[in-house]
Amino acid sequence: MLMLWFLLSNWPLAGMGVTTRIPNNEHDDSPNAALLFFGPVIAASAVLWWIANRPLARRTQLTASRYWLLSFTGIFIPTAVAIAVWP
Repeated sequence: MLMLWFLLSNWPLAGMGVTTRIPNNEHDDSPNAALLFFGPVIAASAVLWWIANRPLARRTQLTASRYWLLSFTGIFIPTAVAIAVWP
């Protein structure tokens, strides 16, 4: 999730003025290199997370919608805390 935040905060959100870009020495603001690396990593992480949670969702007594809501919340709360304390 932090990789996704890195991509979003440096390009689209910085372009809208919500965040500021991390300065670099090359003055190359294209996200192509970051997407080339982070894209497959984010996709693989999402697929592995889904594969790991699929059997758990079947065995729990929660409804499917409640289980997946709690699963997403369990990811986003630590990510939000990490983003809030990031310098």
